[in-house]
Amino acid sequence: MTSTADTPYQVVISSDDSQIAFDATVSERHQSKLVVTEHPVENGANVADHARKEPDVLDINGIISNHPILLNFDESLRPSVVGTSPFERAQSAFDEFQRLQNIAALLTVATETRTYENMMITSLAAPKDAAKRFILDIALTLREFRRASVETVDAPEPVEPVHKGKRQQGRKQTKPAATEVEEKTSVLGGLINSALGT
Repeated sequence: MTSTADTPYQVVISSDDSQIAFDATVSERHQSKLVVTEHPVENGANVADHARKEPDVLDINGIISNHPILLNFDESLRPSVVGTSPFERAQSAFDEFQRLQNIAALLTVATETRTYENMMITSLAAPKDAAKRFILDIALTLREFRRASVETVDAPEPVEPVHKGKRQQGRKQTKPAATEVEEKTSVLGGLINSALGT
């Protein structure tokens, strides 16, 4: 990864297979937020259980041009998009930003304020007019993507079997129907038979 100490440019965005350096950044907005519960918490409770850190968000408005300023006239200092011509650098950078967004690439963003890991481009906007023909003036919003590691452990043996079969209790005798039920059944049967003419 290229750090800000190694490059004269303010912001460098890197993925596994590409790197984009801005000629200049017009503005940066670093946002870090902690959400705290609104409900009262009992004295002595662990405070960390009632506060949640949200993913970091970084807004960048930056410039990338086809002809960046070369420091000390050293061609090796020209920031580049890997695998592109320097004369198409602005368009290539835009295409690369879109590709990184479309594949949800995890990015490292090195700024003068801090270096961010595991960032994703959530939005990008690039206004274009005649004056910006050879310049990419782009606004990016990047958001931290968090990962959690899952550990698999063996479950302890239960004291008693979880799925115990039902104990056989033998055959149960059926009770004879109540007298009232038998009478109602015979009356109903008689009505049906008379209706059918049998």
